[in-house]
Amino acid sequence: MTAGTNTLKGCALYRHLAARESVYAGKAVELEEAVGGLLGLIPTTFPHYTNHSLEHSLEIIRQISYLLFEDGDPAQPVVRLSDVECYILLCAALLHDIGMVVSDREKQEMLSSTAWQRYVAVGGAGHPTWRAIHELRSTPTVESSDVRNFLADVQLRHLLAEWVRTTHHARAVPVLARDQAALGRFAFDDPILLNSIASVCIGHGLPRSELDDPHQFPDRREIRGEQANLRFLALMLRLGDLLDLSHRRACPLLMSASSPLPPASIHHWQQYQRVRHRATAPDAIELDAECQTAEEHRLLRDWCQWIVDEVAEAPTLMAGARRHRDWRPPVARMFGPGATIFVRPSSTARYVPADWTFQLDADAIVRRLVDDVSSEPLLFVRELVQNALDALRRTLYDRVRVETHNDTTGPSSPLNVDAQYFEGLRVSVTLTQESVGKASSCQIVTIADNGVGMSEETVKRYLLQIGRSYYTTPDFRRTYPFTPTSKFGIGFWSVFRDSEHVTIETATSDDIAKQTGGLRITVTGPKNYLLVEHGTRLQAGTSIAVRLRAPIERGTLRELVTALCRRVEFPVEVVEHEQRTQIMHEQSKDFAWSIDLPEALGSRLEVKAFPVLGDGVKGELYVLSRVGPDGEESWADSRWASDLHKTHPEVMAPMLPKYLTCVNGLCIAESEYGTGMISRVDIRRPVPSLNLARSNPFMRRHAPAIPEIEDVQARVLRDHLETTGRVRGDFGWWYIQRLMRDYPLDAFWLDVPGSVPGYFRGSRRAVSIADLAHSDRICVLQTKEPDRRSHDRGVNWTARPLSESDMAFAGDAPLLVDWEVNYLSAYARSRLFSDRSVSVIDAGPSFSLIEWRKAEPRNIEMESVTIAHLGPVDYDVIGFPIHYSVSDYSPGIVLNGKSPLVQWYAARIEETHHDEGLTDQHVAALAEMLKMAIRVTGHDVPALQRYLDSLRTLITDERSRVPKVTLKTSSFSIPWTPQRRLRSARTADRSRDREGGSKPNS
Repeated sequence: MTAGTNTLKGCALYRHLAARESVYAGKAVELEEAVGGLLGLIPTTFPHYTNHSLEHSLEIIRQISYLLFEDGDPAQPVVRLSDVECYILLCAALLHDIGMVVSDREKQEMLSSTAWQRYVAVGGAGHPTWRAIHELRSTPTVESSDVRNFLADVQLRHLLAEWVRTTHHARAVPVLARDQAALGRFAFDDPILLNSIASVCIGHGLPRSELDDPHQFPDRREIRGEQANLRFLALMLRLGDLLDLSHRRACPLLMSASSPLPPASIHHWQQYQRVRHRATAPDAIELDAECQTAEEHRLLRDWCQWIVDEVAEAPTLMAGARRHRDWRPPVARMFGPGATIFVRPSSTARYVPADWTFQLDADAIVRRLVDDVSSEPLLFVRELVQNALDALRRTLYDRVRVETHNDTTGPSSPLNVDAQYFEGLRVSVTLTQESVGKASSCQIVTIADNGVGMSEETVKRYLLQIGRSYYTTPDFRRTYPFTPTSKFGIGFWSVFRDSEHVTIETATSDDIAKQTGGLRITVTGPKNYLLVEHGTRLQAGTSIAVRLRAPIERGTLRELVTALCRRVEFPVEVVEHEQRTQIMHEQSKDFAWSIDLPEALGSRLEVKAFPVLGDGVKGELYVLSRVGPDGEESWADSRWASDLHKTHPEVMAPMLPKYLTCVNGLCIAESEYGTGMISRVDIRRPVPSLNLARSNPFMRRHAPAIPEIEDVQARVLRDHLETTGRVRGDFGWWYIQRLMRDYPLDAFWLDVPGSVPGYFRGSRRAVSIADLAHSDRICVLQTKEPDRRSHDRGVNWTARPLSESDMAFAGDAPLLVDWEVNYLSAYARSRLFSDRSVSVIDAGPSFSLIEWRKAEPRNIEMESVTIAHLGPVDYDVIGFPIHYSVSDYSPGIVLNGKSPLVQWYAARIEETHHDEGLTDQHVAALAEMLKMAIRVTGHDVPALQRYLDSLRTLITDERSRVPKVTLKTSSFSIPWTPQRRLRSARTADRSRDREGGSKPNS
C-alpha cells in the first residue's frame, strides 16, 4: 500500500509512529489491511446507516491527528505520546465499529435472545416500532400480503439495526478477543494491550461520566514497557468520531441505493451535505453549516453541541491526571464571543431558527419533588436517616479495609461484617426547642451520624445537584459492594417541605486529620445562596439541623423513627426534649409466643418462626399453629382463632405479627394482620421497582416476588405435610385445601398428592391437581339440591359410596362430587376447569352429570359463564347454575347452546357493531338480568320477559330480532329426567367414544 491521504500511511499519527521506527507501525498497516474488508460488510448488513467503513476509521485518525499535531505535522506534537499510545489510538479507530458487523446467524440469535425480548416488550425502547411492524403484517393497508410482509421485514431490519447501533461498542469486545488471529495478532498476544484497546473502543459509546472509571480508563497504565493514559485516548477517539463530518460519509449514490430509508435516517444523511467549512486544530474546532430544513438544523446543531460538551467536560475528566496533565483542549463554542461553530439556515431555506426552549422554575420543580412524591409526614426524617445510614456503611467498609489490610470490597451486605467493626457507629435523631430572636422559639430536628462526612467537592457535585447521587457513580460501585438506599439524588431537598432554615455541619477524616473542622453550611431555601463557613467538628460525620416551620407533638418523632428503623444494623437513638429512646434491630423472639386455651378446647395456640436467609434477603416467616392434646398441629385455623374470643370471652384475640418489608433496614411497607405465612423480611439488594416515593405495591403483603420467601414457604409447608397426620384418612384432602386457601403458593400446590377427592375407575381416592388436570374429561356429579359452600356440613358429611351404576355414568373419566368441588380452593378449581368447557350435561331424577372437556371455553360477558351443547336438555331451558367452577364467590353458570335465545345473545356478544337500535348498554343489561335469573332460580322472570319483548321492537332487521320466547321459572334450572334416560344417554356417549377411537383417561 502506497502512502497517501486516503490510507493510514497518510495520517500524521501514523507517520509520527513510523518516524520512530516502531514495531507498532508495521502492525498497524497489517491491521488496516485485515480490517478493511471486514468493515466493508457494514453497508451490506445495515445499508441505511451512513458510512462506517475503513474510510470512516481513517477520517477519525486524521481528525485525531489534527488535534494532536500542529498543522498536521507529525514532527510537532502538542502532547508527548508514547509509541503504545499512538498504536492504541490507531487500533481503536480502526476497530471501534467492528461490533456493527453482524452475520445472518447472529441476527437470528439476537431475535431469539432475552435482551431482544426486553427491548421490544412493553416499556422497552423498541416496543412502539415492534408493535407497528405487527400491525403492518396484519392490517390490509395494501392489497398484497407479500408487499405487507416485505415492508414489515424492512422495518424489522431497521429496528434490529438500531438495537445493534446502541450496543455495538460493547459487541466489539468479544469480536476482538475471538478474532485476534484473523486480525493479524494486533495485540501481540498481550492481554493487557488487548484489554486496553478494547476499553478505548468501548469508551466511544459510553456515557461521558463513565470515563471517570479509573479501573477501565486509568490515567496511567504500563503496557509493554511504556506508559499510557487510557482516559485521554478514549477522549481522543470520542472527539475524532464526532468530528468526522465529511460529506463522503453520506454519498448521494449510496443514499439512493440504500432507499427506502427510515424517516429518522434521511436527515442524518443530509446533514453532512450542509457543511460549508470545517477545520480541526489543537487550539480550536471550527465548523460552518447551512441547512435547508429545520430538522437538518436541529440534528446538526445537536451534533455540534455534543462536540462542545465533550470539549467542555474534558478538563474535568483530566483533572489530576498523572499523564498528559498539560494538554489543553481546543476551543469549541457555538454561541457568544469567540464562537467557532455556526449552524444557520441557507439562503433558500424557509424555516426560521429559534433558541426557544422550555424553562424550568427551580422552586416549583423542587416543590413538586418535595410535596407530590409522598404524603408521608416529616418525609425528610426518612430521607436524612437513610443518608446517615449509608454514610455509616461506607465508614464500616473503610474500617474493614484498613484493619484487615485488604483492598477487596468486602461482603455484599453489612449484615455479614464482623460485629467488632460496628463499634461506636450510630445515628441520633434529636428534637429540641430553641429561641429564635427575642420573642419566639421553634423546634429543631437534628439527624446526626459519625460516618464518612462530605468534602467540599461532594457538596458541590452531589448535594447541590438535584437528581445526582454519589451512590449511582462508578466510584461508589467500585469501592463499596453494598446496595445503598440513597439513589435518586433528591433526599436532602425533602427538608424544604417542613423547613426554610437548615444547617449542615460535616467533616471528612481528612478534615479531622488536618484540623480544619470541616464545613458549616446554612441553607434558607432551594433558590437562595448558601452561607458557607469553617466548621468546628472534632469527629468525621454529618449533622443536619432542620428548623421546623410548624411544631410537632411530643412522641411524634419517636413513633416515626421507631416505625421506620425496624431492622437497621446500627443503633439509632431518638432524643425528644431529653427523653432518650434506643431503637435496636427487632428479633424473632419479639413475635413468637405460645398460649394455652381453655380445657374444653383441649389445645393451645403458638406462633412459630422460620428463618429466611438468602442472597441479600434476611428475615422470618411466622405461622399460627393450633396444637391439639395429641401434639398434632393445624396450620389452617387462623380465622377460627381470630373469632375465638367471641365464644370464649376469657380468651384474648391472638395478636399475630404484621407483614413487614424493609429495604436496608428501613420499613417501606407494613400491612395489617392476615392469614397464612406472615413474612417480615429485610432486603439488602437492588429493588428495581422501588420508586421515588418508596412505595411498592408488590411488597404490600408477603412480597411474593422475592424468590427466597417462596422457597422457604415451600420447604416449610412440605415439611409440615410430611409430618402431620391431618392429611391422612378420608378427609385429608380437606385439610390440604384449607392450607391451599390460606397459603397462596400456586406452583407448590400443583403436585401435592391427595389434594382432590374423586372416583377413578370405580375406586375412591384423592390425587394431585396436576394428575387430575391432565385428564381430557372430568365429570362432576351434581346433586338436586347442591350444598354450595356449606363447608362444615361437608366436613361432617359421611360420603356414601357410589354404586357401580352411578360410577358407570362417567365411564373412564374421573368423577367428582359437587359439594367437594365447591370446597376446593379457587386455585384448584381454576387449574381443573379454566381451560375446559362443558360439553354434556345428563339429568337424572336426583342428580345430574356434568362433563368438562379440554377446549377453549366460550366465556361471555358474565363471570364463570360457559355456553354448552347440553345433551338431552330441552330447548326451553336457557341456563342454570352448577358447582363452583372458577370463581370463588359465585357458582358457575351454563347456558344452553340449543336455546334460540342463547344463540341470539351469543351472536350479539361476538359482534363488533350491533344492529341498528341495539347498544352495548342493552346487551349489558340483558346479561345482568340473565345472570340473576339463573343464580337465583327464576328471579324476576316477568321483568326479564318484558325486557326481551321491548328489545324486539328496537331492532329493524327481522333476521337479527330477539327470538320469541316464553320464560318460566323452570327455564333456569336443570330439567330432572328419569334415570333411565340418563343411563341410556351415557351408554350411547361411551359407544361413540369407542367407535371414534378416543383414548380412555387414566
